[in-house]
Amino acid sequence: MDPTIMNILDKCDRCLNKGDKNGAKSWILTASTLFARNFTIQLKTLFLYKSCDDVVGARKYLEYIIREFPEEPELWEFLEGIALTLLSLDPPQDTFRDVFLQLPIETQKAALREAANKVEDLMSKSQILLALMTLFPETTSMYGLEALDILAKGASTVHSDVLINPFKKILVCDVIPRLLACNDIIVDKPIVRADPQQNISLKTGHFCQWLELSTNFYTIGTEILFRKEIDDAIFAENGWSKLYELLCLIAKKCQWPEIVGNVNLSTKQQPMVRWQALEEISNKKSLQVAIGSFYIAVLLFFQTAWEYYENVLRIGGDSTNSFPAFLVIIAHPHTDQLELKREAMEFDLNQTFEVQEARIRESLMAASKCWEFLHSNETYESEFQRIIQQWGIEEWHWINLFLADMHTYHLNFTEAIERLQYEESRNKDNLNKALAWRIEIQRNMCLLQRGGVDAAGFGITKVLKDILNHCGYQYNPVYEASNRKTTFSLLRTRSEDLIPYMLHLTIAIIDSKLINNIPNHMILGGLMVLIQYAWHNQQQTFAKVIDLVRRLGQLNYPNLIKYLFN
Repeated sequence: MDPTIMNILDKCDRCLNKGDKNGAKSWILTASTLFARNFTIQLKTLFLYKSCDDVVGARKYLEYIIREFPEEPELWEFLEGIALTLLSLDPPQDTFRDVFLQLPIETQKAALREAANKVEDLMSKSQILLALMTLFPETTSMYGLEALDILAKGASTVHSDVLINPFKKILVCDVIPRLLACNDIIVDKPIVRADPQQNISLKTGHFCQWLELSTNFYTIGTEILFRKEIDDAIFAENGWSKLYELLCLIAKKCQWPEIVGNVNLSTKQQPMVRWQALEEISNKKSLQVAIGSFYIAVLLFFQTAWEYYENVLRIGGDSTNSFPAFLVIIAHPHTDQLELKREAMEFDLNQTFEVQEARIRESLMAASKCWEFLHSNETYESEFQRIIQQWGIEEWHWINLFLADMHTYHLNFTEAIERLQYEESRNKDNLNKALAWRIEIQRNMCLLQRGGVDAAGFGITKVLKDILNHCGYQYNPVYEASNRKTTFSLLRTRSEDLIPYMLHLTIAIIDSKLINNIPNHMILGGLMVLIQYAWHNQQQTFAKVIDLVRRLGQLNYPNLIKYLFN
């Protein structure tokens, strides 16, 4: 820097340090006159006016340097900082926000537009355009789609390990709602206009893509927030409600009258009320209704599937762990009928969870209905599979566990087993004990219901040994076995809950094997260990086991004595 300039700036700073604002202003005005084309001096002059609380002088000088230094990179970085304060709900007091807002409106528009053109960083570009649309909503039709393209490009550069994609966040939370609220953006209509920037006609597919993107963002964000890996008010304020608001905006834009204003679709309604509203809408045959119904079903499926998972996770005893309670079929002792018919949904829950019980039941039923609806014809199924593949849904831990429960509820045991085996293989290097137990027990329950008695018996014996070795085996039983009227139960992944259920399951295996032949040694030994935990009402079963051992002539169950304590 020129020594003369440095000397003048030094004297200006000395005056400011002494509180001599007039002296500082004299020196800087001298420098700005002598070095009229030096941007550093001109910017220093602007800051001096601001520090002297001379808003009028600062406004005039800001306008001057915007006009006289259009190619100066430092100017556009300066304007980028101003744009960020324009977006802030609580901007710092010492910014140039108020000075900028004193500029003529056209100067503000031109400055922000040019700044967006000049900066290279994609995030900076998008934020400047967003500030422009925030200040001047009438510019949304001109710059909204440009901002959308910039953010989409930026989102594709973010590594998948990043929990919340910052580009996608701005796109979903700010840009898309502005585009949907813009009256100059219309759907599927040819337009004759003198000013091509004022009205934009988009295909229905564009709006559907925006809804898919938003559904993906809020679904992932809600799950991450629940795991307490982020603290973001956007998700804490209920992303599902925001999604419903977007759906209503799109329905209005796309002219889906059956959806617009339908209060029964609101997230404030119970899940089955929303499903019934969807079912009623889908009966009206038209292409627009079909498209709208598909996206309602997608949104409702993910919301209710998550709500089911979230509630059973809480029942599991720890809202931050990765292994919720899970759905099992109660295998009634002393019955030859293993293919149980699905009756009215009833859960065997502690009274502590009475509130969750109704919500769990409704969420599972509504999600199941939506799943069936999304597979009800080739078009829906194809589109839903496209979404599954694009979003990588099969890699979502919670959705796999939900689908295992859902298939169990519908007695689709093969599908449930496939989902559990996929989740096991996906986590083979990081499978915690509780999740491993859940997968093994639910899978063997399904094998038993499907008729794979030998495989189920071997599997239950294997997981029993693992639970006993891991948790110890001398504790007071808290479970009283009894005949149950319910077909389904939610089972917590705790040893005190798992062991009694395995007792029921193993008795069912014993009873079924008696139809054909004598059970194997491992099943008998495992049952003998399990009976200890419900000795007060399983003595007859124990007598039956002893009789079977006599008929076998021996019992080969390694380490049996180790597991006996009663």
